[in-house]
Amino acid sequence: MKTEAHQRYHSENGELYPGVTTVLNILNKPGLVQWANNLGLQGVDSFRFTSERAEVGTLLHEMVICYFAGREPDTSDYSANQIQQAEHALTLFHKWRVTYNVRPILIEKHLVSKQYCYGGTPDLYATLTIGGQDFKELIDFKTSSSFYPTHFAQIAAYRNLLTENGYAVENCRVVKLAPIPEVDTFAEAQILSLDKYWLLFRHCLAIWKLKLL
Repeated sequence: MKTEAHQRYHSENGELYPGVTTVLNILNKPGLVQWANNLGLQGVDSFRFTSERAEVGTLLHEMVICYFAGREPDTSDYSANQIQQAEHALTLFHKWRVTYNVRPILIEKHLVSKQYCYGGTPDLYATLTIGGQDFKELIDFKTSSSFYPTHFAQIAAYRNLLTENGYAVENCRVVKLAPIPEVDTFAEAQILSLDKYWLLFRHCLAIWKLKLL
């Protein structure tokens, strides 16, 4: 499965557009520097640790997509430890899915914005049942240990992609699925207002475009 970092987005006339993740990569992440330093003090190779976490996250996404698509995921390129971690996180996904009676509408749909000239691939756009009412929601899955502002800027950019392409978005949430056995439940953040995060993304997009000049 291709991740967004490797996905290419184009306009109708073939112009190459940046992806949401590419745009947000221009942001400095001081919290990650401190986190990596702490790992180093514990004798942990932060590069290997983050690479391992990224592989688990990729596999988890594939497992989620395969569940909705009704097919078996290909785990042949992953280690037994990576598979075990992803399978644990998948149990948390199923707890989350059952909680809201999730019915998918779009799964990893590639979208582009003609107005702002960027592309992206939202994890899931689905109908969720909350308090007996149905809502059209945008959901992004994360395997990080915390929620970060870039997560909310990312989902703000995805929301614009959906609405610009004719899909109504009533709610947005980031769902954290921890791939470690010590965590036995999911965590989620429902974002009531994405205005400042949408503005943050647009500023990042403007800077990204200026760097090309």
